[in-house]
Amino acid sequence: MTSSTEQYLNMQHIYQAKAEADFLAIGRLTRSTLKIIGRDPNSIPRATIKSFCKNARKLKKSYETKQYKKGLKAIRAMHKVK
Repeated sequence: MTSSTEQYLNMQHIYQAKAEADFLAIGRLTRSTLKIIGRDPNSIPRATIKSFCKNARKLKKSYETKQYKKGLKAIRAMHKVK
């Protein structure tokens, strides 16, 4: 398989666009959650959310506690997510 600079740049733009879309979605979800729990929706800086998105692939699930499951259920209910 051969590749060209143009193909590489096109692929890079696709990944950058997806990363930006993910960042915006996580930002909206974060602000919405903060508002629901009574905190300032802008209390978590954009740079922190951007950093979280950039490093999220490194997160690993270690275990689920009853409290974690209860919290996750509450967040899903707040945002009407299945």
